Amino acid sequence: MSKEAFVNFLILVVLVAVGAVVVVFFVMPELDKAKDSTTNSASTETASGDSQSQNIPATAATTPIPDVELPRLSEDQLRALLPTDAEFPAAYQGPNATQPLAENISTLADSLGEEYPQAAARFKAMASSYGWADLYGTGYDLCRAGRPVSTLIFEVSQLASTAAGRSLVDDPVLRAFFAGLFFEIDYASIVHGWYITTSSPMTGDCFAEEYMTYIVFEYGGLLHWVIVNTDASLGATQGQAILNEFVPLLISRTNTVAPSPLPATPVPVTPPGITAATTLADLPNIIPSISMFGLEDTYQLNSAVSKTYTRDEFVAAYHAIGLDTLADAINTVGTRHNMIGQEVRYWDTGSACPSLTGLDIEMDLMLFNTADGARGYMNDTELQAAWRATGMITEYIPVGDELLVHGTRSNHHCGAVKITEKIVPYERLLITVSLTSYPEVDDAQLLEIVDAFVTGAIAQMHMLTLQ
Repeated sequence: MSKEAFVNFLILVVLVAVGAVVVVFFVMPELDKAKDSTTNSASTETASGDSQSQNIPATAATTPIPDVELPRLSEDQLRALLPTDAEFPAAYQGPNATQPLAENISTLADSLGEEYPQAAARFKAMASSYGWADLYGTGYDLCRAGRPVSTLIFEVSQLASTAAGRSLVDDPVLRAFFAGLFFEIDYASIVHGWYITTSSPMTGDCFAEEYMTYIVFEYGGLLHWVIVNTDASLGATQGQAILNEFVPLLISRTNTVAPSPLPATPVPVTPPGITAATTLADLPNIIPSISMFGLEDTYQLNSAVSKTYTRDEFVAAYHAIGLDTLADAINTVGTRHNMIGQEVRYWDTGSACPSLTGLDIEMDLMLFNTADGARGYMNDTELQAAWRATGMITEYIPVGDELLVHGTRSNHHCGAVKITEKIVPYERLLITVSLTSYPEVDDAQLLEIVDAFVTGAIAQMHMLTLQ
C-alpha cells in the first residue's frame, strides 16, 4: 500500500463513525455565540440514561489463554515473516511485480494532522495504547489472464504484547471505525480478526470493477494485514476465500520465531444482532455511550428524562408536556405497527450555549415485534402529520430505506435552533439520531455527524453481543 493510499485509508478509518464527529464538532470560528447562563428548560424530546453496562464480544471460550511473547523483532525480521510469491498457492505464483512498504504510524498520523488535527491526535493516542508503531509490507501485482485477483498486499506490525493484540481486535471503538459507510465487517472464520470489505465495487486497475477485502488478525502480538483486490463479477465474498489461503503461511512463519508454540486466540462467534429474543431490557446494553464518539468532555447526559420507555410510558411522556394530539397519534400508530417501546440517549451542554456545531444530540432505539413494523411506523403518514402539527418538524425526505427529517424549535434556551434528524430501520429497530444546532450551521456538516452516530449504533449492534 503506498503512503498516499495508506493515509487515505487512515483518514477513512479515523473519520468514519467516530473521528468525523470529533473533527466537525470542535468550535467553529464563524459562530461567536455568547455563553448563556440561563437554566436549561425542560426539553420537549425524551431521553434515556447513559448506561454503563458493558458489551462483551462473544468468544468461543472464556478460559484464560497463556501469553507466549515473541522477542522484539527488527524490521528485517518482521519482513522475513512475509511470504514470497514462490510460496503462494500455485494459481498465484510469480514472477510478480513487487513493491516494498514501510510506514511509521506516528508519521502517518501527523500527515493526517495537517488537515484533521483532532482525528489524527485521537488515532495516534489509540495506536500508542497498543504499541502500534511501525508497519512493514510487500505489495504484489497479480493481474494476469485467468486470475480473479488484481493486487495482493501483506503488512505486519509488532504490538506491545500478545495481550495488546487480542485487545485491539476486540476493541469495539476500532471495530466501529471500520464498520463505517464504506466497509462491511465480519469476524474472520479461521483466526482472531476481521474480514473488512468495501460495501460496493470500485473501479479497478485490472478488472472493470473490483472489491477490496482485508483480513486483519492478531497472532503472538503481531498484527497481520492481508489485502486483496478481486474481480467484482465473482461476488463480494470471493476475497475472503482467497485471503484464507494465505493465513496458514503467515502463522507458520510466525511460529518459527516463537520461543514455544503460540496458543491461538479462540475465534469469536458471530454476534446475534437484533433477534426475535431481543427485549426492551436488552436495549440499554446495545445503545452506544457518548464516550464511544470521544465527546464525553463536551456533552453531558440530560438525566431528567433519561429512561427506558414502554409504549404506554412514551405516550404518557408526551401527554405530560401538553402534546396530546401527538401522544394520541403515537399510541394509535404504535399499536398499529406493534411498537414495544424505546431506549433514548439525550446529550446536551447544560445551560451553556457554546460555539459548537451541535448543541444537543439525541439517539433513540425503538423496538418493534417485527422488522416490517419498524418500517411501517417510520413511514406512517398519520404520525408524520401529527409531528408536523407541533411545528417542530417541517419536512420528511425519503432517502432510500431511510428518512431525513428537518425541523425547528423556538423554545430552546439558546434561541431559535434547527433540527436535523435521520431515521434508519435496522432489523426490528428504528434508529433515530437527532441533532439540534444553530440555524446558520451548514447542513452537510450536520448530516456528517448524524450519519456517524447512526453508523456507530449499527456497528455496535452488529459487532457486539447482548449481555
